[in-house]
Amino acid sequence: MKIKFLYIAIALLISVHAYAGNTIKEVELNNASLSEKLFASYNNSGNPEYYYSDYTIKSNNYKLTKNQNIRVFWDIWGNFIKIGLHEGYPLKKINNTPFSDKDYERLHQLLNNPHAGIQYYKLDDYSPVESENQYYAVDAMSGATVVNASYDCIRGAVKICYDLYKFTHGSITSIIKRNTETSIPHSNSQLSKIASMIINKEIASSQYFNSSITEKENSESSAYISTIIELARTSKYSNKAFNNWLESCFLTANNSESKTIIYNYLIQQNYKTKSIKNYLISHKI
Repeated sequence: MKIKFLYIAIALLISVHAYAGNTIKEVELNNASLSEKLFASYNNSGNPEYYYSDYTIKSNNYKLTKNQNIRVFWDIWGNFIKIGLHEGYPLKKINNTPFSDKDYERLHQLLNNPHAGIQYYKLDDYSPVESENQYYAVDAMSGATVVNASYDCIRGAVKICYDLYKFTHGSITSIIKRNTETSIPHSNSQLSKIASMIINKEIASSQYFNSSITEKENSESSAYISTIIELARTSKYSNKAFNNWLESCFLTANNSESKTIIYNYLIQQNYKTKSIKNYLISHKI
């Protein structure tokens, strides 16, 4: 019993440290078919900064000695940020071998890739061992050719990678976007202007981005960073000046969520300067 209370106390301390200054609220799902709870972190202005949900890998499904709890983080537009684990509770493979640092790096790259080949597989009805065998089999794929197979999962953890990817890129992303659209106040702030463009599917001009990169207001906010990046995604806009501006924000940001959001985008853009390539993402909560 003492151990249980100690664990709860440690978890609360970690939570308070991670979200100091922000307000955490559970997001109403409005009859959405989602078994996990979704939470949003709001800043002092009432804008969501990021979202997270706790996903459980059940031991009886993976032949593990105990359940594994993973916290998945998204930006305010439903793009993956990172995963988080409690200290002393690493992810494990089907033989109960803990993930290595390279395994976590590979998992992060997989979850950060919206075009990963794992989305074309059908492994729902396979056990973890069967999933390992089926992973390289063409008949495990759905409506895709061998060209779509990138084989970017972790050996010994294919089923975990598959389930986490489906959860991270599934219906929960639509819930996040909908909550963001209703949460950001309709004011004349820079953040609201950018959010309005995304919601209304307006294509921003290069002149808009060139003027925005000189705007320092809110550059420390993960809400601002993720929103201007989302506009760049939806507008298919990317140039050297814009990416250089993002790198400067990356180097000066004190907010770990902002740094990881920028890192994820620049890596997708193959923008790999030394500072970006050497960035170490903590998988701890």
